[in-house]
Amino acid sequence: MRFTRKYTDKKGRWSNVYVGTKCKNCKFREECFTPKNKHSNKEIWINPYMRKIRLRLKTKSGKKKYDQRFHIGEVAQAHIEHNLGYREFKCRSINSCENELNLMSTAYNLVKIKRYLEKKEKNNLFFNQF
Repeated sequence: MRFTRKYTDKKGRWSNVYVGTKCKNCKFREECFTPKNKHSNKEIWINPYMRKIRLRLKTKSGKKKYDQRFHIGEVAQAHIEHNLGYREFKCRSINSCENELNLMSTAYNLVKIKRYLEKKEKNNLFFNQF
């Protein structure tokens, strides 16, 4: 591949653009080139930082580290941020922010406990008789 240029989109993301040099004899040429694209070579967009990360994750040690990354705490934080829309703190100091986060986590856990008790109550036939 031959480097041609660097491309940056409107959001500031960038990639290096390469041109494939062995496209003329490639058996996948028909899949890459459409009637609209009549260039003799294909442009390949690669962000070197993303490529480095992907290659690192393909190794045994990379897979092991990535598997350790996901834990139960991330689910709660993602739910609070994405579903509840709580993305920024109302306070400024570190202690105040920690207290605010603890309050949100406590509320999240209370909701989980409530759902668990409702489910347990629904499944308990002895409770439903009275």
